[in-house]
Amino acid sequence: MSHFPFSITIKAITLCLFVFAGPAIANEAEFILRPVDTSSPRATLESVQQEMKLAFQSFLQGKRDIQQFVRRASRTLDLSEIPPALREREEVESMYLLIDILDRMESISPEEVPGADEVANDQLDRWNLRDTDIVIARIEDGPRAGEFLFSKETVARLKEFYDRVRPFPKRESAIISVGAYEFYRSGVNTVFSPSFINALPRWLRKDFLGEPAWKWPPLLLLVAVVVIIAILLIRLRPVRSDIRDDDIGLDITVRRLAAPMFLVLASLFISYFSTRHLRITGTTFDLLIIGTRILLILSTAYILNLGIKLIGEIVIKSMHTRRASFDSQLVRLGFRLLFWIITIFAFTIMAENIGMPVAALAASLGVGGLAVALAAQSTLENLVAGLTIYGDRPVRIGDLCSVGGTSGRVESIGLRSTRLRTLERTLVTIPNADVAKQVLENFSVRDRMLFRTTIGLRYETTPDQMRYVLGKLRELAYGHPKVLEEDMRIRFSDLGTSSLDVELFFYVKAIVLPDFMEIKEDLLLRIMDIVEQAGTGFAFPAQTAYLAKDKGLDEDKVRAAEAQVDLWRESGELPFPDLNEVERDRVRDRLDYPKGS
Repeated sequence: MSHFPFSITIKAITLCLFVFAGPAIANEAEFILRPVDTSSPRATLESVQQEMKLAFQSFLQGKRDIQQFVRRASRTLDLSEIPPALREREEVESMYLLIDILDRMESISPEEVPGADEVANDQLDRWNLRDTDIVIARIEDGPRAGEFLFSKETVARLKEFYDRVRPFPKRESAIISVGAYEFYRSGVNTVFSPSFINALPRWLRKDFLGEPAWKWPPLLLLVAVVVIIAILLIRLRPVRSDIRDDDIGLDITVRRLAAPMFLVLASLFISYFSTRHLRITGTTFDLLIIGTRILLILSTAYILNLGIKLIGEIVIKSMHTRRASFDSQLVRLGFRLLFWIITIFAFTIMAENIGMPVAALAASLGVGGLAVALAAQSTLENLVAGLTIYGDRPVRIGDLCSVGGTSGRVESIGLRSTRLRTLERTLVTIPNADVAKQVLENFSVRDRMLFRTTIGLRYETTPDQMRYVLGKLRELAYGHPKVLEEDMRIRFSDLGTSSLDVELFFYVKAIVLPDFMEIKEDLLLRIMDIVEQAGTGFAFPAQTAYLAKDKGLDEDKVRAAEAQVDLWRESGELPFPDLNEVERDRVRDRLDYPKGS
């Protein structure tokens, strides 16, 4: 394979360029701003030749940036099929390939190529260069509609055409007397000077895996340095298990961001260095660009994920809610969904950028998604149920509830399952679908608690004793500051098999179990006092035999209870069917609670 003849004298190149370069540019700035003429096949071909001549003329004048002319020349190419991520390299490489191909063909006179008049008269849409597959075609639509450009099919096959004509020498009247494509691949006019490349051993200038061998050591060294630095930065990350997402100190944040930020900068630098200076070409470049773009998007996604988490924790702290509360988890879920939406959108852009068929991929995912959905039906069901729980809020983090017979306090509500800490301190994980389907009883949202009990008095209890007990129980209920009058019921309810049953049904001012048990204890003690004051007693089950000597009823207390009832009867103040309003006001909140217990 021939290589760029670095031993050729600058004098010879200069002579060639001044012979064929045409008139000098009076004002280079105005020329650079002037659009490239692509109004006809002739104008397009002349524009390519002129721009590439000026590029090499600038190089011989010692200017480092000759790519402005090359990129102007590339405006004659239809690059619509080239992925955006590869377009910057493809337009330059394709231009060098095209000019090298043209230099190995016989000279083409302007009269052979249709100009503006021929295009206007013949309604010409495409023209083949000397009956070859190199085609200049009119663009039918888009922002460049009406321009004549080297067709996208031609651009795609330029490397194939170059490989065919490479064995043939350049013609004497070549636009550029040296091998344009080899000149480009050599890396001349970058950080690597011609003298440096010419001084390299011949074996380093030979191709290895599609690239000159000398390019591989700096490329591999650069990648190795990036990998080593990334590993060192990753080791600086905090790995303690007690560090949570809400630990948003500056030191921890910087240590978490160091590695991904470095990888973002490294991927951009590798892409720039390999394109502008090493000038990696072909498949190697495509793989390198795709790899750096994937590394870039993954690192950016990690930074985005961490940033969104930190913003979420800041929002949660500003809300002054508990870290494990339902609202906090809902905020985290919202920011997590935001992250995935942004990440999927970014991956879609990246896929289009590197030329992946996003539409076809989405269609295939749609077909395959049906099978995945059927296989993961339970998972999707739990996911939807989890979103329903978040939206409906039947329970919150920390609530005491019962789900399908399992009682416990809610510790977490995830997208797949809900976790309960039972009274036995075990952790029960219930799929969200089951939580949504079963009866869920939330004890923590009640506004009051029910006191309901039935006391059985002995059958020896007289009617007046029963009246005394009922009256005093109603006084107790109305007089207790923790008992609600709403829906209160205190009634002689039944003649049981072994007792006279009195039902007590009312609500107390308590919403948590410890408070309720405290009030209940006080009420039961006071009930015992009332029964004892009435001179009666609690009934024993008829089938129970006990050997203690029965003292019977206290006659003095029986007479006292009956006398009290007689007073109520004589004054017309019997508390039946309930206490009157005056009596309620007299006894309301009279008891000293909790000391009175």
